[in-house]
Amino acid sequence: MSAIDYEPAEARKVVAEARRLAADDPAVVLAGDQNSNVPVWDARRGMKVVARFPIPGRSPLAMRTQRSEAAILRAVPGVAHFFPQVLYEDPDGAFAIHTWEEDVLVGNVPGGPAPLRLFRPIARVWADLQSYQMGGGVQARRDLPPELIRNQEVRRPDRPPVRSAATTQAAYIQLHRRETAMRFDKAVVATGDYLHTVFGFPAHPERFAAGAVEELEDVPLTIAIPDLHRGNYGRRPDGSLLLFDPEGIGYHPPMYALAVAAVFGEYTDDDSAAFVAEHRAAAPAGLLPFFDRHFEAWEQFATVQRAIGITCGAVNQMARKGRSGYDEALEAWTGRLHRIVNAAGRIWGGPELSPGFVRDHLDRAAQVHRRTQSLGGGPAAALAGFGVARARSVTPPRGRTAVPGRQATGMGRALELSK
Repeated sequence: MSAIDYEPAEARKVVAEARRLAADDPAVVLAGDQNSNVPVWDARRGMKVVARFPIPGRSPLAMRTQRSEAAILRAVPGVAHFFPQVLYEDPDGAFAIHTWEEDVLVGNVPGGPAPLRLFRPIARVWADLQSYQMGGGVQARRDLPPELIRNQEVRRPDRPPVRSAATTQAAYIQLHRRETAMRFDKAVVATGDYLHTVFGFPAHPERFAAGAVEELEDVPLTIAIPDLHRGNYGRRPDGSLLLFDPEGIGYHPPMYALAVAAVFGEYTDDDSAAFVAEHRAAAPAGLLPFFDRHFEAWEQFATVQRAIGITCGAVNQMARKGRSGYDEALEAWTGRLHRIVNAAGRIWGGPELSPGFVRDHLDRAAQVHRRTQSLGGGPAAALAGFGVARARSVTPPRGRTAVPGRQATGMGRALELSK
């Protein structure tokens, strides 16, 4: 994790070129949830690097320990070699430059073959991270970024925002509940009310997410990466594990990090069971008495989170899709939505949606969304002609839901990774 001899002016020049490339051809951008990653040639050093900078308008993650990914990775030297090397990091957090990894095999096809041979080293990283502490431990964390506080105040004025990062699991749950509500509100504003009207989402899905975890006994927060789904890891040419996009690394409940990886990984039931089994085998002894019960509760939380994100993502992606490949993309998104929305619906008592219902309404939502956006219409126009499938109001149940989740792009050539 040692820095290379980048002077600030040189680093800014490299990142400026990356931004130009991204503006000329958005397809070159490898986008994460919070950051854009742009491969760019560094002529002075004769090598390809990755310029990494925040996506405009994205809210900083509430659960990040601190803004500097490099500082966190320096604090965990035993696992830092699994990540691309940070060559330069802007002191103000405006950008970073990472090494580019060639020919990395990334198994990020939803529902496709899982890279089973990587499950064990991934579980080992998850377990090893729990043995580290950064300076001052969990109590040393910074206040939340002002942008996130402002976003919370605007989206949830009835709920005063937590102004410092959580130091206990109970506080973490409440903070995460607020962020889930905030993301749902933003989704409704951005895409219209089809989440409620068509797919049966309740007005406050965060209540059903939190209902599974609020009664759990407290466990210490440990360093974890809460988004190690299959789009954020791959295999190097030598067969070793490569992890990328560690933007959420920080102090988290360890079972939440595992649940998100399992849910967002979109594994088959058998592969998901194998993924969880490797983590159970690697888990510290003190975590084993809580393992299954905490995993099931956090899995339910992650299911609700994923249902919000994937439904909005499906409509937005299909609205931007041209005629070429439209039918194939519609079928793929229909399968993903059918699984995740029904899994979440079983948590909040929603209706069981058929594949045909999901396909028809996703197609209609995409077409209306495309039309209203091109005409400058408001998101409420997307409700025109929609059918109704409302959720029942019920007490959040407990129980396990095995569901798929998220696809993301890694830093490297994304080749298909088979078993």
